[in-house]
Amino acid sequence: MENTARKVTPVLLLAALLLPLLAMAYAGLYSRYMADDYCTASRALSDGVIGSALWWYNNWGGRFTEWIVKGIAAPVGPGLAAALPALVLAVWTAAAAWAIYQILLVIRLPQARFMALALGALVVFAVFDGTPSRIQSLYWMGAVIPYTIPLIALSFLVGYFVYTLRRSPGRIPPGALVVFAVVTFVAGGLSEVYVAFQIAIL
Repeated sequence: MENTARKVTPVLLLAALLLPLLAMAYAGLYSRYMADDYCTASRALSDGVIGSALWWYNNWGGRFTEWIVKGIAAPVGPGLAAALPALVLAVWTAAAAWAIYQILLVIRLPQARFMALALGALVVFAVFDGTPSRIQSLYWMGAVIPYTIPLIALSFLVGYFVYTLRRSPGRIPPGALVVFAVVTFVAGGLSEVYVAFQIAIL
């Protein structure tokens, strides 16, 4: 009986952490274009990805990555707005779990994989549960791309940094520096708020 409880308890704990994320993902299926989504999609469809990115960069703001991503997303249509919340939740949970897993390997905590997945799900849930506006943070494509997606990149950077130090103690290989440079540059082009935060933590 005791052995059964030990096996079942982690499964129930993980399910309790993942079910709220699944509920958020399900609610996201009802997301549609809102506000600026129509403007950016219209410009991208008329001017193309590069043309629309240049127009927004010169006439609105310097978020070069954001305009390119929205330009690429435009031909997909409103269906992407419904799929994006689930995609964001899945990718961010995976990135957060991987980052935490790398840290747990360093401190040699037992059951690192289970703990990493559980904590990764908990972190993502806590962020969206505590956000002032979940609609803007998760369900509005126009805000998810510049403000939420950079946090996924940050989770990856944390995990990759620890992974690199763990695999190459005392030095950072040139290839890893290239990865850091590319990811920070691309993520920084999503929003001014994130790039300021990124500079501060680096």
